[in-house]
Amino acid sequence: MPFAAGWMARPSRVQPSLPGDAWAALPAAPWSRRDSRSVRSTTIWFENPGPAPKSVKADTAPSLRLRLLFAAVVGLLAALAVLRGADVGRGFASDFDWVWFAARAILEGRDPYLLIGPGKEWESSIGFVYPLAAPLAVLPLGWFDVIMARVLFVAAPGALLAFRLTRHHFDTLTLFFSGAFVVSVYLVQWPPLVMCAAVFPIGGFLLVAKPNLGLVVLAGMDNWRSFAIAVSSAAIIVLVSFAILPTWLTEWRTALDTASHFKPYLAVPGGVLLLLAIFRWRRPDARMLMMLALVPQTPGVAMTLPLLL
Repeated sequence: MPFAAGWMARPSRVQPSLPGDAWAALPAAPWSRRDSRSVRSTTIWFENPGPAPKSVKADTAPSLRLRLLFAAVVGLLAALAVLRGADVGRGFASDFDWVWFAARAILEGRDPYLLIGPGKEWESSIGFVYPLAAPLAVLPLGWFDVIMARVLFVAAPGALLAFRLTRHHFDTLTLFFSGAFVVSVYLVQWPPLVMCAAVFPIGGFLLVAKPNLGLVVLAGMDNWRSFAIAVSSAAIIVLVSFAILPTWLTEWRTALDTASHFKPYLAVPGGVLLLLAIFRWRRPDARMLMMLALVPQTPGVAMTLPLLL
C-alpha cells in the first residue's frame, strides 16, 4: 500500500499528548523567530499548557497593590529611622538642615548666603556650599519644622524609588537593604532624592541641587530622551535661581572657597582603580564609576547609592 505508506510517513499536524516538560525540550520550529523574546514566550507557552497569556510581562511583573505596599513600607521605615535618629542624637545636624534653613530664608525674602557661615545667624565653620537650586528644590519643606522636613526629605523619595523600581520585578530590592541606602536615610543625605531624577527625568532639577552627585546620576542615563528632559528641567531651575537671586553664583563660589573637605574618589587610596571603568564606558554603571572618581565630593558610602540602580 504505497499510498497508505506515504500518508503514514507524513508528519502529523495533530500535537501528541506530552507532558509540559517534554514540550519544553522539543526544538523550536524552523519558521519560529530566534530572538530572545520569542524563545522566552515559547518556553512559557509550552510549560503552561492552556490559553496563551496575553502578556508575559503582565504575568511576571509585581502587581500594583504589591508595589504600593512595598513603597509604603520603605517610606514608613525610612521615616521611623529619621525619627529615631533625631531622638537619639538630639545635637545632630544633617547636611540637609542648612538647606532647610536656606529654604526658610528664601520664603522670607532673605539671602541664605549671607545668613550661613562663621559668626552668622546659622553658625557654621564654612559658608553655604550648595547652589541656590538646592533650597529651591525643597522649598515646600521650609514650611515644616526641621524634624518633619527631614522625614519628608528621606521618606518620600524612598517610597517613590521603591514604587518605580519594582514596576517590572523585585531584582532591585537589595538597593533598599544596602549600606548606602541605610546611611543615606539615617544621616538624612541627598542620594535617594537625587536618584529620583534617574527614574523620573522630569525631576532633573534635583541634579543641580547636589551637582557633584547629579553628574554621577546623569552619566548613568542611557536614554537620550530622558537625558534631554532631565537637562531641560535642570536648566529651568538654574534660570529661576538667577531670577530670584542674580548674585547667587558668585556667592556660592565664595562659599566653596571656605570648604577644603571636598575631594574626588580618585584622591582616596585605591581610587585610581575606578578609572579602569573607562574600558567599559558604554555601560551606564561604568560611566557613573568614572564620574564618581573624578568629581570632587565628600567621600562616603552614601554617595555610591546610584551605582545600585
